[in-house]
Amino acid sequence: MDALKDGNADAVIFIGHGYSSEPEVSPYYPDEGVMMSNGEASNPKGEAIDVSAKNIAIFACQSEATKDMFKATSTNKSFIGIDSGANDDRDGLTTTGAITRAGFAATMQYIKGNSPDAAVLKANSALNPVEKNGQPMNRPTEDKGDRVVRPR
Repeated sequence: MDALKDGNADAVIFIGHGYSSEPEVSPYYPDEGVMMSNGEASNPKGEAIDVSAKNIAIFACQSEATKDMFKATSTNKSFIGIDSGANDDRDGLTTTGAITRAGFAATMQYIKGNSPDAAVLKANSALNPVEKNGQPMNRPTEDKGDRVVRPR
């Protein structure tokens, strides 16, 4: 969490699991942030965390919903998350493989010095891969319609 306060950090990227106070309820919403390495919620009280890092990318189920948990400062330019369809009467879930592919693709864009928009574009390509013949790959049902978004 300290990296979020580092104004010199170009991007802080999380790839993992969201944390919900009601994980068995569908659709899934990570209302307590993300799951930390100790298994606890990153934001159990829902209070906004000050962010000085230039860009934040949270790759977890329905992580787009966590955007309000991060209070942007003048140095923060963007927030990227996954829309897993909880607002569209879908389950709010994305498979671990899809989250990992999308997170890695976005990370590579930041490493190369590219923009948040480039990170979203590449992450979506990885989240929704296509076969060489241009046909959509057979994906798990819970991933259909999922997308990486940049709400700010």
